[in-house]
Amino acid sequence: MPSAHTSIDTATNFENLLRDGILAHRTGKLEEAETYFLQAADLAPEQPAPQHMLGAVELDRGQNPKAVDHFKKAIALDPNFALSHLFLGNCYLMAGHLDDSQRHFKKIIELHPEAPDPYFSLGNVYRALNDHDAAVSQFEKAVAAEPKYIDAYTNMGLSLMSLGRHQDAVAPFEKAIELQPMAIRDHINIGSCLFELSRLGESETAYRRAIDIDPKSMEAQYGIGLSLVRQQKYEDALPPLEQAISLSPDHADAYYQSGRALAALHRDQEAVRFLTRAVELKPDFAEAHSTLGSSLSAVMQFDEATAHAKRALELEPELITPQFQLARTHSQSGDFDEAEKWLRAILKLQPNMVGALYQLAIIKRLNDEDFDEDDLLTQMHDEETGDNEQAHIHFLLGRIRDSEKRYEDSFVHYATASLTFKENEPPYEREDNDAKTEAITSLLTGDFLRALPVGSSSDMPVIIAGMPRSGTTLTEQIIASHPQAFGAG
Repeated sequence: MPSAHTSIDTATNFENLLRDGILAHRTGKLEEAETYFLQAADLAPEQPAPQHMLGAVELDRGQNPKAVDHFKKAIALDPNFALSHLFLGNCYLMAGHLDDSQRHFKKIIELHPEAPDPYFSLGNVYRALNDHDAAVSQFEKAVAAEPKYIDAYTNMGLSLMSLGRHQDAVAPFEKAIELQPMAIRDHINIGSCLFELSRLGESETAYRRAIDIDPKSMEAQYGIGLSLVRQQKYEDALPPLEQAISLSPDHADAYYQSGRALAALHRDQEAVRFLTRAVELKPDFAEAHSTLGSSLSAVMQFDEATAHAKRALELEPELITPQFQLARTHSQSGDFDEAEKWLRAILKLQPNMVGALYQLAIIKRLNDEDFDEDDLLTQMHDEETGDNEQAHIHFLLGRIRDSEKRYEDSFVHYATASLTFKENEPPYEREDNDAKTEAITSLLTGDFLRALPVGSSSDMPVIIAGMPRSGTTLTEQIIASHPQAFGAG
């Protein structure tokens, strides 16, 4: 039987080995730490702590299966050893074994209901299970136990976002920032919440605060660009989106938003380049195919435009923009029956859609059943209706009044539409204009004109040229009204 002196020496040696091992572990000396913990385990094989610490060493080595074995040994030695339950639960969580993970976290809560970590970890299990209501409840318990638990506030906000409760999510993110002002992730999360709430100026501000902390944050640069695109500040959106692409060259969404901004600025040649890259990186990106089709059409590349519009519809059959694009492409190529088919398909999905009615009115006389005049008037007087859409409505009303032989009213609507279009014309860009002129020149060949299902069989085009606002359009429309002539636009 060992003497009391021997027992004291053994205990002292065990504590010293454990202490030295923990110190080596904290300083990253894993092999040295492992040696101390093995010696401690040999000296006191009934103690769970050395097995637990050997598991921690294996975790730092990335050897999760070996870590799990040590944590299990520690729990076998002491079923109430809470720290091993916590670590083992997290190992199972990382491995996706969520039922096992839950069991260990609930065991700690049973042992130590005042401890915050098991509530936080159990919340993460529920997040992985997409049970975000349960996750929020656990994170609330974690911050009740430890009011300065930053990660619990952050994850609570993320679960609230997953529930679509973006307004509620802002408060926990703000609390996390209050505790740690330089926490860039929470500034970005607030920016995302405010964006979803359409509080776009505030969203941009939140992302800019993140940039103040780290100018190389791709998420923040992209967030700023996205907020500016949604605010229709297209020119301002381009620099942060360019930064996002430089930080993450394979970011398909950043290329897409850049392409959207350039297309809105009528810089379609540049837009094509960015949008092409977006669909190269993300071939199933329906919206990018759709927008690329629109920009290709704008630079007169109709075959390619049609291919991308059709691809967009294969991916998302109810997208309006590619259907609209196909209608415009067929209209521009003179296939008005096909154009009308697509426009009517759009109006079936969105009755009284102004853009579709406008295009339909260009190629045919509208019938009463084609539109709801009261709805058009309501849209015209709505403060949220944009200038371009207002102009389209006035044009439509001009057509309607013309068909009713109310010519004075018709003229007022046409004049208003013309003035609005003029006020919103993009600035002249010589490079873009030259590119479009070249595209038109290459398209309007004799073969193209002869293939059109309208007009004269003559291969001699009539070119009408003149200064802007000098009557060239009116002259073209007068000539095009003859059954043997076709206005190419």
